[in-house]
Amino acid sequence: MNFPKGTTLVARRKRPNSPKARRQPEKLTAMSQSATLAPAPTPILQTLRSRMCAQEMRRRLWHFFPGVLAFTLPVIPHMETVRLWVMLVIVAFGIILPALAAIRYQRAYCRSLDEDIAPSIFGYVIPLTLLCLMCRSNLEIPLAVAAIISFGDGCATLVGILTRGPRVPWNARKSWAGLVSFMVMGSLMATAIYWAEANPHVPLTTALLVVAPVVMICGLVETLPLKLNDNLTVGFTAAALLLVQQTLIVGWN
Repeated sequence: MNFPKGTTLVARRKRPNSPKARRQPEKLTAMSQSATLAPAPTPILQTLRSRMCAQEMRRRLWHFFPGVLAFTLPVIPHMETVRLWVMLVIVAFGIILPALAAIRYQRAYCRSLDEDIAPSIFGYVIPLTLLCLMCRSNLEIPLAVAAIISFGDGCATLVGILTRGPRVPWNARKSWAGLVSFMVMGSLMATAIYWAEANPHVPLTTALLVVAPVVMICGLVETLPLKLNDNLTVGFTAAALLLVQQTLIVGWN
Protein backbone atom coordinates (compact mmCIF):
# COMPACT_ATOMS: atom_id res chain seq x y z
CA MET A 1 0.00 0.00 0.00
CA ASN A 2 1.35 3.47 -0.93
CA PHE A 3 1.12 6.35 1.55
CA PRO A 4 1.58 10.07 0.79
CA LYS A 5 5.04 11.39 1.44
CA GLY A 6 5.54 12.64 5.03
CA THR A 7 2.89 10.35 6.52
CA THR A 8 3.81 9.05 10.00
CA LEU A 9 2.75 5.50 10.81
CA VAL A 10 1.55 4.87 14.35
CA ALA A 11 1.43 1.30 15.72
CA ARG A 12 -1.96 0.22 16.94
CA ARG A 13 -2.01 -0.39 20.64
CA LYS A 14 -4.38 -2.54 22.65
CA ARG A 15 -6.70 -0.60 24.81
CA PRO A 16 -5.68 -0.98 28.44
CA ASN A 17 -9.31 -1.15 29.47
CA SER A 18 -10.01 -4.30 27.43
CA PRO A 19 -10.83 -7.44 29.50
CA LYS A 20 -7.84 -9.34 28.05
CA ALA A 21 -5.41 -6.59 29.02
CA ARG A 22 -6.81 -6.48 32.54
CA ARG A 23 -6.50 -10.25 33.00
CA GLN A 24 -2.79 -10.40 32.15
CA PRO A 25 -1.54 -8.45 35.22
CA GLU A 26 -3.85 -10.47 37.42
CA LYS A 27 -2.47 -13.72 36.02
CA LEU A 28 1.11 -12.60 36.53
CA THR A 29 0.34 -11.53 40.09
CA ALA A 30 -1.27 -14.89 40.90
CA MET A 31 1.72 -16.77 39.48
CA SER A 32 4.18 -14.73 41.50
CA GLN A 33 2.16 -15.24 44.67
CA SER A 34 1.98 -19.02 44.14
CA ALA A 35 5.72 -19.15 43.52
CA THR A 36 6.30 -17.20 46.71
CA LEU A 37 3.97 -19.35 48.80
CA ALA A 38 5.30 -22.70 47.46
CA PRO A 39 7.56 -24.33 50.08
CA ALA A 40 11.19 -24.75 49.13
CA PRO A 41 12.27 -28.37 48.72
CA THR A 42 14.19 -29.81 51.66
CA PRO A 43 17.82 -30.91 51.22
CA ILE A 44 16.73 -34.57 51.37
CA LEU A 45 14.20 -34.06 48.58
CA GLN A 46 16.75 -32.19 46.50
CA THR A 47 19.21 -35.07 46.93
CA LEU A 48 16.53 -37.59 46.02
CA ARG A 49 15.65 -35.73 42.85
CA SER A 50 19.26 -35.31 41.81
CA ARG A 51 20.39 -38.89 42.47
CA MET A 52 17.28 -40.98 41.86
CA CYS A 53 15.27 -41.10 38.66
CA ALA A 54 11.52 -41.68 38.63
CA GLN A 55 12.02 -45.38 37.85
CA GLU A 56 14.25 -45.84 40.89
CA MET A 57 11.79 -44.06 43.18
CA ARG A 58 8.98 -46.32 41.98
CA ARG A 59 11.30 -49.29 42.45
CA ARG A 60 11.89 -48.32 46.11
CA LEU A 61 8.14 -48.07 46.69
CA TRP A 62 7.59 -51.52 45.19
CA HIS A 63 10.42 -52.84 47.37
CA PHE A 64 8.87 -51.52 50.58
CA PHE A 65 5.32 -52.62 49.70
CA PRO A 66 5.54 -56.27 50.94
CA GLY A 67 6.93 -55.13 54.28
CA VAL A 68 4.19 -52.55 54.74
CA LEU A 69 1.59 -55.17 53.76
CA ALA A 70 3.05 -57.63 56.29
CA PHE A 71 2.46 -55.16 59.14
CA THR A 72 -1.29 -55.31 58.53
CA LEU A 73 -1.59 -59.00 59.45
CA PRO A 74 -0.83 -58.72 63.21
CA VAL A 75 -3.64 -56.20 63.66
CA ILE A 76 -6.18 -58.43 61.87
CA PRO A 77 -7.87 -60.98 64.20
CA HIS A 78 -7.03 -64.54 63.10
CA MET A 79 -6.75 -68.04 64.55
CA GLU A 80 -3.49 -69.18 66.10
CA THR A 81 -3.19 -71.79 63.35
CA VAL A 82 -4.43 -70.42 60.05
CA ARG A 83 -6.37 -72.96 58.02
CA LEU A 84 -4.77 -74.15 54.82
CA TRP A 85 -7.44 -72.74 52.49
CA VAL A 86 -7.25 -69.36 54.24
CA MET A 87 -3.48 -69.35 53.88
CA LEU A 88 -3.77 -70.22 50.19
CA VAL A 89 -6.05 -67.20 49.74
CA ILE A 90 -3.58 -64.99 51.63
CA VAL A 91 -0.71 -66.26 49.49
CA ALA A 92 -2.68 -65.78 46.28
CA PHE A 93 -3.81 -62.22 46.98
CA GLY A 94 -1.00 -61.05 49.27
CA ILE A 95 2.03 -62.50 47.47
CA ILE A 96 1.34 -63.94 44.02
CA LEU A 97 -1.07 -61.27 42.74
CA PRO A 98 1.22 -58.33 43.67
CA ALA A 99 4.12 -60.25 42.10
CA LEU A 100 2.22 -60.66 38.84
CA ALA A 101 1.34 -56.96 38.89
CA ALA A 102 5.01 -56.12 39.46
CA ILE A 103 6.04 -58.22 36.45
CA ARG A 104 3.23 -56.78 34.33
CA TYR A 105 4.28 -53.17 34.98
CA GLN A 106 8.02 -53.75 35.37
CA ARG A 107 8.93 -51.18 32.72
CA ALA A 108 7.74 -48.47 35.08
CA TYR A 109 10.61 -49.13 37.49
CA CYS A 110 13.26 -51.14 35.63
CA ARG A 111 16.69 -49.52 35.59
CA SER A 112 17.22 -50.48 31.94
CA LEU A 113 15.29 -52.03 29.08
CA ASP A 114 17.43 -55.16 29.28
CA GLU A 115 16.91 -55.77 33.00
CA ASP A 116 15.12 -58.96 34.01
CA ILE A 117 12.96 -58.24 37.04
CA ALA A 118 11.91 -61.87 37.60
CA PRO A 119 14.76 -62.84 40.03
CA SER A 120 13.86 -59.90 42.28
CA ILE A 121 10.22 -61.00 42.34
CA PHE A 122 11.09 -64.65 42.96
CA GLY A 123 13.25 -63.57 45.89
CA TYR A 124 10.02 -62.50 47.56
CA VAL A 125 7.58 -65.06 46.25
CA ILE A 126 9.40 -68.37 46.75
CA PRO A 127 10.64 -68.10 50.36
CA LEU A 128 7.53 -66.27 51.59
CA THR A 129 5.14 -68.75 49.96
CA LEU A 130 7.01 -71.75 51.36
CA LEU A 131 7.20 -70.26 54.85
CA CYS A 132 3.53 -69.25 54.89
CA LEU A 133 2.50 -72.82 54.03
CA MET A 134 5.00 -74.42 56.43
CA CYS A 135 4.55 -72.08 59.40
CA ARG A 136 0.79 -71.57 59.59
CA SER A 137 1.03 -71.59 63.41
CA ASN A 138 4.06 -69.27 63.46
CA LEU A 139 3.42 -66.53 60.93
CA GLU A 140 6.03 -64.36 62.63
CA ILE A 141 8.64 -66.27 60.59
CA PRO A 142 7.43 -65.35 57.05
CA LEU A 143 6.47 -61.84 58.18
CA ALA A 144 9.95 -61.24 59.60
CA VAL A 145 11.51 -62.47 56.34
CA ALA A 146 9.31 -60.06 54.40
CA ALA A 147 10.45 -57.21 56.65
CA ILE A 148 14.13 -58.13 56.24
CA ILE A 149 13.89 -58.15 52.45
CA SER A 150 11.71 -55.06 52.23
CA PHE A 151 13.22 -52.73 54.79
CA GLY A 152 16.72 -54.14 55.19
CA ASP A 153 17.64 -54.60 51.54
CA GLY A 154 15.44 -51.69 50.46
CA CYS A 155 17.01 -49.20 52.89
CA ALA A 156 20.52 -50.42 52.03
CA THR A 157 20.01 -49.49 48.38
CA LEU A 158 18.25 -46.22 49.22
CA VAL A 159 20.92 -45.02 51.67
CA GLY A 160 23.70 -46.19 49.37
CA ILE A 161 22.31 -44.09 46.52
CA LEU A 162 21.81 -41.02 48.70
CA THR A 163 25.12 -41.04 50.55
CA ARG A 164 27.55 -42.50 48.00
CA GLY A 165 29.95 -43.09 50.86
CA PRO A 166 33.00 -45.35 51.22
CA ARG A 167 32.71 -48.82 49.71
CA VAL A 168 33.24 -52.12 51.47
CA PRO A 169 36.61 -53.69 50.57
CA TRP A 170 35.14 -56.87 49.05
CA ASN A 171 32.54 -55.24 46.76
CA ALA A 172 32.94 -51.84 45.12
CA ARG A 173 29.19 -51.69 44.40
CA LYS A 174 28.21 -51.79 48.09
CA SER A 175 28.80 -49.08 50.70
CA TRP A 176 29.33 -49.11 54.44
CA ALA A 177 26.37 -46.78 54.87
CA GLY A 178 24.12 -49.21 53.02
CA LEU A 179 25.35 -52.12 55.14
CA VAL A 180 24.74 -50.26 58.40
CA SER A 181 21.28 -49.14 57.28
CA PHE A 182 20.44 -52.74 56.32
CA MET A 183 21.37 -53.98 59.78
CA VAL A 184 19.67 -51.16 61.70
CA MET A 185 16.40 -50.85 59.77
CA GLY A 186 16.15 -54.57 59.10
CA SER A 187 16.61 -55.38 62.78
CA LEU A 188 14.11 -52.76 63.95
CA MET A 189 11.33 -53.58 61.52
CA ALA A 190 11.74 -57.37 61.53
CA THR A 191 11.93 -57.47 65.34
CA ALA A 192 8.81 -55.33 65.64
CA ILE A 193 6.73 -57.52 63.33
CA TYR A 194 8.07 -60.75 64.86
CA TRP A 195 7.20 -59.51 68.36
CA ALA A 196 3.72 -58.36 67.30
CA GLU A 197 2.82 -61.67 65.65
CA ALA A 198 4.74 -64.17 67.82
CA ASN A 199 2.68 -67.15 68.96
CA PRO A 200 3.02 -67.67 71.88
CA HIS A 201 3.86 -64.09 72.72
CA VAL A 202 7.50 -63.45 73.58
CA PRO A 203 9.28 -60.51 75.24
CA LEU A 204 10.72 -57.87 72.96
CA THR A 205 14.26 -58.81 74.01
CA THR A 206 13.64 -62.41 72.91
CA ALA A 207 12.31 -61.24 69.55
CA LEU A 208 15.44 -59.13 69.12
CA LEU A 209 17.64 -62.09 70.06
CA VAL A 210 15.93 -64.22 67.41
CA VAL A 211 15.91 -61.67 64.60
CA ALA A 212 18.98 -59.44 65.00
CA PRO A 213 21.67 -62.09 64.32
CA VAL A 214 19.79 -63.17 61.20
CA VAL A 215 19.65 -59.60 59.93
CA MET A 216 23.37 -59.10 60.56
CA ILE A 217 24.25 -62.17 58.51
CA CYS A 218 21.79 -61.23 55.76
CA GLY A 219 23.35 -57.76 55.60
CA LEU A 220 26.76 -59.29 54.99
CA VAL A 221 25.33 -61.71 52.41
CA GLU A 222 23.75 -58.78 50.57
CA THR A 223 27.19 -57.20 50.11
CA LEU A 224 28.84 -60.30 48.64
CA PRO A 225 29.86 -60.00 44.96
CA LEU A 226 27.52 -62.75 43.77
CA LYS A 227 25.81 -63.02 40.41
CA LEU A 228 22.50 -63.94 42.02
CA ASN A 229 19.92 -61.25 42.75
CA ASP A 230 20.05 -59.75 46.26
CA ASN A 231 16.43 -60.62 46.97
CA LEU A 232 17.12 -64.30 46.29
CA THR A 233 20.21 -64.53 48.46
CA VAL A 234 18.76 -62.44 51.29
CA GLY A 235 15.35 -64.12 51.15
CA PHE A 236 16.58 -67.70 51.34
CA THR A 237 19.28 -66.87 53.90
CA ALA A 238 16.75 -65.13 56.15
CA ALA A 239 14.26 -68.00 55.81
CA ALA A 240 16.80 -70.71 56.67
CA LEU A 241 18.37 -68.84 59.60
CA LEU A 242 15.05 -67.79 61.13
CA LEU A 243 13.91 -71.42 61.13
CA VAL A 244 17.09 -72.34 63.00
CA GLN A 245 16.72 -69.44 65.47
CA GLN A 246 13.09 -70.33 66.13
CA THR A 247 14.07 -73.91 66.88
CA LEU A 248 16.95 -73.03 69.19
CA ILE A 249 15.48 -70.08 71.12
CA VAL A 250 11.68 -70.09 71.08
CA GLY A 251 10.50 -73.48 69.86
CA TRP A 252 7.43 -74.44 67.84
CA ASN A 253 3.75 -74.81 68.63
